[in-house]
Amino acid sequence: MGRVLLVHWNEAEAIERAAPLRRAGHDVALHWSQDSTGLRAVRGDPPDCVVIDLARLPSQGRAVGTWLRQTKA
Repeated sequence: MGRVLLVHWNEAEAIERAAPLRRAGHDVALHWSQDSTGLRAVRGDPPDCVVIDLARLPSQGRAVGTWLRQTKA
């Protein structure tokens, strides 16, 4: 299956939410930090899919989505 980047703002919840994706056969990378350094690394090796969890901090999730959409990679 594909490589998925799951963006969430709580480590424990991110791990929990990644479990169904992993059971479905996806290779899941997690990003739960407020720091965007890890997201910048995505430009060098983009995943097949990005999942942004909007359950917490939905405005930041939308901002991350906008930022990712505007990157050339």
